[in-house]
Amino acid sequence: MKKAIIVILGILCIISASNVSAGNFKITGDKGYLVGGAGDTGNSFRYDGSEVWEGSGTATIDVHEENNTGTVEGSITTHGHTYKIVLTKFEGGKPFMSGGIARDLYLHGTTGKGPPVLPKVWTFLAGWGHADVYKDGKILYKDDHSHFMLTHGTRDKKNHKVNYLGPKKLMMAKKSGDKAKIKAAKEEIDAAGKAVDTHTMQLHIVSHPVKKNPKNFPPFETFIHFMWDDITWH
Repeated sequence: MKKAIIVILGILCIISASNVSAGNFKITGDKGYLVGGAGDTGNSFRYDGSEVWEGSGTATIDVHEENNTGTVEGSITTHGHTYKIVLTKFEGGKPFMSGGIARDLYLHGTTGKGPPVLPKVWTFLAGWGHADVYKDGKILYKDDHSHFMLTHGTRDKKNHKVNYLGPKKLMMAKKSGDKAKIKAAKEEIDAAGKAVDTHTMQLHIVSHPVKKNPKNFPPFETFIHFMWDDITWH
């Protein structure tokens, strides 16, 4: 009887402790790089692994998912400069964004949750809002639209390639209105999801202004894309 009581009390303590930390996430990332350089190179996804600036620096996530509050920030020193992004304002305009910070959902691909710039990928934690980006301590991009996500691995950790052809085929198919072409393009995107590495995680943080530039990919005047490959949960 005494043993049973002790076991029950132990379970209650575990439940109480988990409730205290419910919704809180503290995560760090190392082994960082900028995809497509400083955001002004015209292509910030670089599926072929080119123009990826590796460097030293870490990322820190300290957020409360239920309250949509906290801070996400990261820095990378590369090409003679230190680039830093700080995201503290969270807001979500769509239901899947859960008010600004969401967890445990699929994004991108053909999910309709985020553009198909990547294959469908399981996302442990994500957020949307506004960020400031600094270069050597001075504002580079202020109050940009920003998005972070901690996902399964989408980019090869050695050569930085993404096994994905991108959304161009789907975009062209939709423009033509050809249902068969649209279906084929979507099937191709879904098939690319098999290349996602479910045994690893990666952290992505991106930032861009409202102003668009259709010549760039993604189609914004600037688009800075931070990533970290080594993830630690605290």
